[in-house]
Amino acid sequence: MDVGIYYAPVTSTLLKSAMEANTTVFRQITFGFRQKAHALFATRS
Repeated sequence: MDVGIYYAPVTSTLLKSAMEANTTVFRQITFGFRQKAHALFATRS
């Protein structure tokens, strides 16, 4: 059961880096989506 104590910090670090990467990708996607939405609204009006 001592293995869990050893792997816990590694897993949390991996999770944290994965979440940070996901946040970056999510920001890029939402930014691109916002630009497309702005372009659509600009052409409509």
